[in-house]
Amino acid sequence: MSLPIFSFIMQSSICAAIFFLYYLAVLKRTHTHQFNRWYLFCSVLLSVTLPLLELPSLLGSYAPAAGFTMMPVIGTGGEIETTFFSQGSGETSIKDILNNTYYAVAILLGAMSLAKIVWVACIYYFGSRYRRNGVRFVESSLVSGPFSFVNTIFWPAHLDANSAEGTRIITHELAHIRQWHTFDKLIVQTILCICWLNPVLWFVRRELWLQHEFIADNAAIENNDSEAFARMLLYSTYKIDNNTIVNFFYHSPIKRRLNMILNNSKGTSTIVRCVCAPLALMLSLAFLSFSAADNAAQHPRASKKIVVILDAGHGGIDIGANSNSGHQEKDITLAICKKIEHLANEYNIEIIPTRTGDEQVLLENRVKLSNNKQADIFLSVHLAKNDPKDAHANDYKLGISSKNSNYQSSQILASAIAGRLKSQDVSASVSDYSKVFVIRESAHTAVLLECGNINDPSNVALILDDTKLELMCRNVLSGIVDYEHSR
Repeated sequence: MSLPIFSFIMQSSICAAIFFLYYLAVLKRTHTHQFNRWYLFCSVLLSVTLPLLELPSLLGSYAPAAGFTMMPVIGTGGEIETTFFSQGSGETSIKDILNNTYYAVAILLGAMSLAKIVWVACIYYFGSRYRRNGVRFVESSLVSGPFSFVNTIFWPAHLDANSAEGTRIITHELAHIRQWHTFDKLIVQTILCICWLNPVLWFVRRELWLQHEFIADNAAIENNDSEAFARMLLYSTYKIDNNTIVNFFYHSPIKRRLNMILNNSKGTSTIVRCVCAPLALMLSLAFLSFSAADNAAQHPRASKKIVVILDAGHGGIDIGANSNSGHQEKDITLAICKKIEHLANEYNIEIIPTRTGDEQVLLENRVKLSNNKQADIFLSVHLAKNDPKDAHANDYKLGISSKNSNYQSSQILASAIAGRLKSQDVSASVSDYSKVFVIRESAHTAVLLECGNINDPSNVALILDDTKLELMCRNVLSGIVDYEHSR
């Protein structure tokens, strides 16, 4: 899934809400049950597929910056990095907890749905199986009420299948079988297990189930004897005398089923349905397109996915530079990388981190991870430790290696990022960091981003300020997109 799961759920919920509001306003009280069934079923499918599409913006797409300046490579530099052994830190972020919780609930719902199918299979296996008029029946005392699954009717032992009411029930269940309602339920339930956080889909599922019942109810009516069918419906559902369930009657969907049977109004015309139904789809597409336009207005987006190996410098006992105020480079680089990763999907950039916590990682392992991935860019994040009195102590440097096989493209990428950083009033330059192992040995376009001086309080304050940090990270991501557009 190219979108973050929670962003996808939000967009999916809005699309589902648009479809469902149209249903509530136009279709809910009509007798067009077949149309309603397919409308609700398709609305579920569209709600989870439209947010995955790359829709063109109605307001125009982002135009990349016109020709950023290729910056000259200044001198040589870069610290000689030290290799450390890797060991796990056990740190878990809130994002990881939320993601794990989401997937755990999805798995639980899937297991519960599977358990119900297993329960039906057990009834089928232990029940008494026979055929009646070409239809497979399973009779069992484990069944409290009649139901159908795929092409089989499950019948409770206490009901007489040969009675008038039993015949109507069988006709009702045959309608479910012939209309393939089970497959609607299996598909929608599978989607709900995955997208369980979408609240609208739960309401859509309930209405779709009712449309199934309306279709089957209509098939079971003989000679318009709706009152007899209503008595049968109540009897088969509650298995008690009708006169004792008035309270249940007014708190059950059965009330709607009976009203639908007894109400003979024709409802919305075919012309209105045919004209208005596409409006819900158009509104959903418009929402997603304007959403894309809004994103495009704020920042650029790569025309194709860019895969970036993002390397947070140092980690574990290798603290990197240590400021006079006690800040450690390993913590700041990790914070920068996490912010970049959080924002990356908005730019159509996929991030593969070399570390996600305070852990030590061999430089060889960082390079090995990078070279074993089908990535486009290797970006390593660091800070310098300079004398604050130095006029250029707080410059942001984009380091590249002349010994890297992708030196030219690395210079273009570094220039693009530096150009974006300058829009934030950050002094940025491109330097030759051929001594740095990770960018020298990377098989990809490789840049080391040195985010100013850790000993400069104003620079550290910029990085620790979430708003300013986000702006800096967006400039880095925009620079990566500019690089992709320039190729």
